[in-house]
Amino acid sequence: MLGNDLERYRYIDRGSMFSYLAAISLYFITFAIPFAGNLFGTWLALTLNIFKAQTDGGFSSLRLQHWKNFLKLHIKNNGDLEVYSIGLHRVPRHWVKDPLWGGGGGSNSVPKKDSWSFY
Repeated sequence: MLGNDLERYRYIDRGSMFSYLAAISLYFITFAIPFAGNLFGTWLALTLNIFKAQTDGGFSSLRLQHWKNFLKLHIKNNGDLEVYSIGLHRVPRHWVKDPLWGGGGGSNSVPKKDSWSFY
């Protein structure tokens, strides 16, 4: 089925095309996709741990609780794009409710300070 002659593909019946696509799909699902995933994961692990590079990709795939980063994109009315990069080195694990905060969402219950604190 390989070749540059596109006229040959007009005469392929549906059964042959279906069996060909099923075989190729089975190959990709069982061999190519897991191999590529393992190869990419190994590359990230080596570059992160041995060469001390690719830290963004390596940390995102390690599922660490800390070191979270994201971008906030804001488009102004005049069309300008503002990009805010936000990165947290440590995220809180234990939350303590502020006893002075009353909760709720009304305008009378605006807290005087933040409603959370770290241990």
